[in-house]
Amino acid sequence: MGKYSGIILFSDFDGTLFYGKKKEASKENADAIRYFQENGGRFTLATGRYPNILDRYADRCNGIRVNAPMIAGNGCIVYDHEAKKQLFSANVTSDLTPLVFEAISRCPNIKYIDFFPQEPWSSIRVEKDDAESITSIMNNSPHKMYFTLILDDEHPEIALKQSDESRAIFDSVVGDDSYQVFRASIAGIEILPKGVSKGSHVRNIARSLGCDTVVCVGDYENDAAMIKEADIGYAMGNSHPSLFAVADRIAPRVEDHAIAKIISEL
Repeated sequence: MGKYSGIILFSDFDGTLFYGKKKEASKENADAIRYFQENGGRFTLATGRYPNILDRYADRCNGIRVNAPMIAGNGCIVYDHEAKKQLFSANVTSDLTPLVFEAISRCPNIKYIDFFPQEPWSSIRVEKDDAESITSIMNNSPHKMYFTLILDDEHPEIALKQSDESRAIFDSVVGDDSYQVFRASIAGIEILPKGVSKGSHVRNIARSLGCDTVVCVGDYENDAAMIKEADIGYAMGNSHPSLFAVADRIAPRVEDHAIAKIISEL
């Protein structure tokens, strides 16, 4: 039994663990994660990316590995790296296609769409006016889709207003009993199946490993569900303001090696 036995830590990736101009995970965070794991803790990611993210950026992650199933695609995938097995999968289906086209027509500042197909683990980028490709990909039921917005780069308050207005359009067009809308960044809007989130998996994963303390940390709206679900929920110091209202604790900013600080507090 180690000092961290029974604790599982779910960390967001972008803006929480992976950051900066070079886009990397700091050595300080990596060393702290290894210490945490060596002393009985379970560490994994809850990310909007695919489960192969640590391999894709291996040269910039300082050897970080997970020792618990990973939540990927903002909850559309749960993957066990040890067993090399997908434990959960959720998809959007072709019935959503006309609503996607309606949202595009009503939201003029969409730049492009990234689709997350079931296989292979690599997103497909499509221009918003490429109706043929959009229809074809939707017929194959991707895990989710991510809409990148064009925002005002020089005026943050205008950019936020543009993002809020775009989110409202998507909510009014797409949000229903089957689908939901998330913002993963100020310039990124996602559509996922209803009821799927990072938070919808953390308890099941913890129970499967015999962990009785769930710790979650993230920085944006798509992290709110798991922070609410956690026994100890952290909002990063650089978080979207909405997370501060649901978090139990505030972590340092991402550039100040927040994961290492969190582990030192557990």
